[in-house]
Amino acid sequence: MRSVFRATARRGLARTAIAALGSLALLGATIALTDTPRRGDRFETISTAMLLSSTTTTPVAAPRQAPVAPAPTTTLVPAADGGGDTPPAEMAPRPTEAPPVPSGRRVTAAAPTAAQPASAHPPAPQGEREAMAPAAATDCLVSLHGKGGRGAATSSNGGIVRVAPTGNAAGWGGRQWMYFPESGYQAALGIVTAAIDEAGCTRVIVGGFSNGGAFAAKLYCRGESFGGRLVRVVVDDPVVDHAVNGCSPAPGVGVTLYWTGALEGTAQPGWSCAGGDWTCEGGTTIGIEAYAAALGTPAKHSPMGGHSPYTGAPELSRF
Repeated sequence: MRSVFRATARRGLARTAIAALGSLALLGATIALTDTPRRGDRFETISTAMLLSSTTTTPVAAPRQAPVAPAPTTTLVPAADGGGDTPPAEMAPRPTEAPPVPSGRRVTAAAPTAAQPASAHPPAPQGEREAMAPAAATDCLVSLHGKGGRGAATSSNGGIVRVAPTGNAAGWGGRQWMYFPESGYQAALGIVTAAIDEAGCTRVIVGGFSNGGAFAAKLYCRGESFGGRLVRVVVDDPVVDHAVNGCSPAPGVGVTLYWTGALEGTAQPGWSCAGGDWTCEGGTTIGIEAYAAALGTPAKHSPMGGHSPYTGAPELSRF
């Protein structure tokens, strides 16, 4: 029985030894193959023995990353004009750099200025601005009322501005033109001149009726031109007094005389104006013939009935 057992044990040992020798042979072949560098490889294979003998692995620490700064935040502040929000000054964009200038060219850089609001119509460069068109002419008819009348507000009709100032003295429950003595003339002249200037008149026709007609005739004979603006004077059914004596009109100023004949029976040469409470320079009338001769123009017949103003006279709008 013992002999059988021993024989079986020897056979098992022999088989184990053969298997061990086979494993060693296989291991040696593997080592031989892996220890030989391969042509073209970028690295050498680590020895199998070292891999087999290494039983622990050292962990490799991950590379540290630099701390990331938090993204800047933009705080909006109300714009000065109340029209929206604008970034703070430190967030304002930098001025755009000018493009490079080709060699040989000169460039004049403008000094930086504060930001300006955009304009729909920027000003033209100096020397390129268009010349302003001259203002259109303003044609004015100056109406001088008779004794007891009054002026009126400035109005416009058919492109003509009507200026109607009020006289410088009281008379017949209203106003009148006191064109004598010299102080009276200067006061009356000042009123008319101021009205013309205020209306912006560039060309002027003066039309006067009755007492206003006598004042208009004196303006003409005194050589008044309102700074070259007076075109003509229309004297309508005037008090024919001595204001026209020594008449010396300004060059280029025309005159027209209208006569209804309603005053002819009273306004004879030498008639005393005090009897009719008329305002007359010299105190008496000289008659229509002498009056027309002094003005240097014939008397035209007025189509108006009685002592009434001829507002439709064509010369009142003939500029």
